[in-house]
Amino acid sequence: MNSIFIYKEINGEVIITGLKKGVTTTSIVIPETIDGMPVVAIGPRAFRLTSITGIKIGENISKIGNDAFYNCDELSSVTWNHKCDVIPDFCFLGCSNLTQFDFSGIKKIGQYAFRKSGLQKVCLPENIEVVSEWTFSECSELHFVTWNHKCDVIPDFCFLGCSNLTQFDFSGIKKIGQYAFSRSGLQEICLPENTECISEGAFNECSELHFVTWNHKCDVIPDFCFSACSNLTRFDFSGIEKIGIYAFQKSGLQEVFLPENIKNIVGGTFKGCRGLRSVTWNCTCDVIPVSCFAFCLNLTNFDFSGIKKIEQNAFWKSGLISVTLSKGTAVGQSCFAFCDSLAKVEWLSDRSIRGDIFAECKNIKEIFISDKVKNIEVRAFASSPNAEITFI
Repeated sequence: MNSIFIYKEINGEVIITGLKKGVTTTSIVIPETIDGMPVVAIGPRAFRLTSITGIKIGENISKIGNDAFYNCDELSSVTWNHKCDVIPDFCFLGCSNLTQFDFSGIKKIGQYAFRKSGLQKVCLPENIEVVSEWTFSECSELHFVTWNHKCDVIPDFCFLGCSNLTQFDFSGIKKIGQYAFSRSGLQEICLPENTECISEGAFNECSELHFVTWNHKCDVIPDFCFSACSNLTRFDFSGIEKIGIYAFQKSGLQEVFLPENIKNIVGGTFKGCRGLRSVTWNCTCDVIPVSCFAFCLNLTNFDFSGIKKIEQNAFWKSGLISVTLSKGTAVGQSCFAFCDSLAKVEWLSDRSIRGDIFAECKNIKEIFISDKVKNIEVRAFASSPNAEITFI
């Protein structure tokens, strides 16, 4: 079998760099020697895009280069008995027939190492110290993971696109990286108190997610965290101080209760939550941020008392049927634009009414305006031809 390899010799040692043209052997055994010289390494891209079905690597191998088995889509069997305790970057990326791997003795798994592979189960023992970004991303057949190792960080994009991964034990995890479980199949999430940091988009687009327990030290829901989680109908905001941008955008939330502990809410938080029908705004934050409830088509009522500022597009194309604004409330551009169901407006504030605030609100019937308002733009209610205006 030695004759099938392309290799180079450095200081009396052999590094295998590929297979010779025309080789039909698909079950490969890495030899201990070639031409009497010890084989010590497999070079970068050595078997990339080949049709090998199996690989046996002996203990004589101390190093394997990046991309070594990249897109070997027929590879189904790997024996990794060697001194090298690092699985290099891109090593088994695209190996769609590789359904299992023994991680015993491995200390580090490189970036993209098993991305788009056929792994069905992953058991990471305590010998593993580092798992890199994108490691198991888009492993569509992966349905079970045991994360028993020294590494308490789930890296960025680690399980992104693992659509059949329905559960994960977060015990012992301190940090969850960016988009780590985005587009995964998680159905329930229980974050224990040892969880200290959750990064942007961690559970973004988890369409099967329906239940979350947020028991941890982190009091911030990061940007895009539960965006497009269409089956997440409720969330307990107790203990939360800040909600990031688009954190629940297009989620399935139906009712939202924001307690006093919440101090800061960033733009687009609940944008596009079409099933949202009830909001209780008891939080410390008295500003409704940009696009916060835009496209919330079933949100028919909102209590604006205590609100000092409503930023632009905050309720753009929402389902509001009436709006009552207290004295002093500042309103941003296009705040209530395209609210097709809006029928009644009470403008008790003494602030000017700009033309774009109620743009394309064609069904307003009643408008009550404080007589202290100094300026109403001509086009302010031009889109509401059937409205009757009363000054109070």
